[in-house]
Amino acid sequence: MLERLTPAIGESGSIVSYNAPFEISRLEECVAAHPEFASWWEKARERIVDLLAPFRSFAVYFPAQRGSASMKQVLPALSGKSYKDLAIQDGSQASEEFKRVTFGNATAQERREVRKNLEAYCGLDTLGMRDIVKALWTIAEPKTRS
Repeated sequence: MLERLTPAIGESGSIVSYNAPFEISRLEECVAAHPEFASWWEKARERIVDLLAPFRSFAVYFPAQRGSASMKQVLPALSGKSYKDLAIQDGSQASEEFKRVTFGNATAQERREVRKNLEAYCGLDTLGMRDIVKALWTIAEPKTRS
């Protein structure tokens, strides 16, 4: 994963994450297992921006969030997109399904199905962060008067 991630994020610009401490911990675990990536990680870590921060602090809030800063509430509030129609709907379920088909007695068909479902879930997480950033930019843009 680190071999693919390194060129994918490049050497400049922000690395946007939702709940950065969680993602940082996972990456640090990966780097501990593969210390050849330590110098890369040292530079990359400085670029991480936590998209959760403005929602957790309530600097940005919409009633449709229903008091939650979770991406599962923020994304629908800002974009109308939702996880409700996905087979995998949250991170805990994603982790359990991954573990089950990777280390359990899953059939090849089950592994393919779970992989497809994980790609849909992770894809919405990724595109969702993009949509949240776009929505925040739209909100922050000064309105012109005619």
